[in-house]
Amino acid sequence: MPGTTEVLGIQKTPFLFMNAAIFPCKNDPLPMTIWDLYNNYKGAYAPEEFQRPESWSTKERKAYFLSVLMNRIEGTFVFVDVEIARSRVESIDPTDISYTYFNNLLKQMIEKIVLEGNNRLKFFEALLNDEYTIPSGTYYYLPDPHSTSLTQFVVGKHSNVFSKLPKLVQKAIKGRKVIVSEYTQIDYKGLSDVFVNVNSGVPLNAQELRNALHTNWASYVRQMRKELAPLLIKMIGKRYKKRLVGDEWIVDAIDMVLNNYCKDEKISDYEMNGVTQTSKNKLYVSDYNQFDEQKFTDNFIILADYVDKLIDDKWEELPEKTILRKSSVMNLFWMINNGIDTYEQAVEALHLHEEVYKDKDLRNDVDYTYKWACGGMGDKNMEFRMQVLPEIVEKTKSKVVA
Repeated sequence: MPGTTEVLGIQKTPFLFMNAAIFPCKNDPLPMTIWDLYNNYKGAYAPEEFQRPESWSTKERKAYFLSVLMNRIEGTFVFVDVEIARSRVESIDPTDISYTYFNNLLKQMIEKIVLEGNNRLKFFEALLNDEYTIPSGTYYYLPDPHSTSLTQFVVGKHSNVFSKLPKLVQKAIKGRKVIVSEYTQIDYKGLSDVFVNVNSGVPLNAQELRNALHTNWASYVRQMRKELAPLLIKMIGKRYKKRLVGDEWIVDAIDMVLNNYCKDEKISDYEMNGVTQTSKNKLYVSDYNQFDEQKFTDNFIILADYVDKLIDDKWEELPEKTILRKSSVMNLFWMINNGIDTYEQAVEALHLHEEVYKDKDLRNDVDYTYKWACGGMGDKNMEFRMQVLPEIVEKTKSKVVA
């Protein structure tokens, strides 16, 4: 198609094409002390489209703290000066989408964007603000880059924040050097490209790449991640944002519903398609206007409410671990979109689903159990699910009237 390019192995729509007149330009990378980095860039905005969410664990924070002490900090911090970038776009092509994007950021008093190094920057902010609690223990540090020996200090429960560290340790940390690269001219597509390029050492997974696309799909999934955060935490854990695993679960659920449906109710003829990276890539460049956003949003919220109530009601045959099984929650979402209308029906449907899930005698044409089908999202998995789920819906509706 004219005016398109390849991303994720599929065609990107023209509105994602780079504006050739607003090619990315940056200042030469500069060494900068941690203290100057903190003062110049604290509060920098990390766009959800172009940055992995802040997701360091306690272990990762401590490991990075140790690398700072030993003066072994690696990796470039990449920023965009929003005001200068907006001015450049305005002088070149004020109709470009990036002008509106930068303008909106400035209205929110956002002057810097961080495209690489957000977790590191947030760590430094927390450390220097005394928000980071340093684990108790004995530490060694390099007093300055030219030191030939290490110096020891102890962190106790009453000296476990930055301001209570020995003054020489504070001075050493503030003086550590990092490398900063700042873009002064860039368009929206360039933001995505730079984000992808600077993460080449830790390759972006498929969902992170989809998230960087400028589409309504990406915005919707990010919004649903916020709406469904309590459910995602219950299913996946507090690190549901790491590598966007929560986002991908939402996309899997949407793709499953959209691509597995009844074509003819009279003869129970179902369209059956696996949920794959390719199908999800296609979803992200499909016509969003054909998507019933309100229906899906309502049903996601209903799903979360039902799951909470199922847990609170403490059903004997449905322990919390069973209710929160990711495949079971996703299958329940499909059933809510295909005939399950009330909480009472959801309870019955999930009871029937668990019976089938445990049935070792129920097997498909290649002798796999239904439990196996729930363990994946491929064509064969979905084919088996579409043999079971519609039947559960039908049995439920005949037994529990809405």
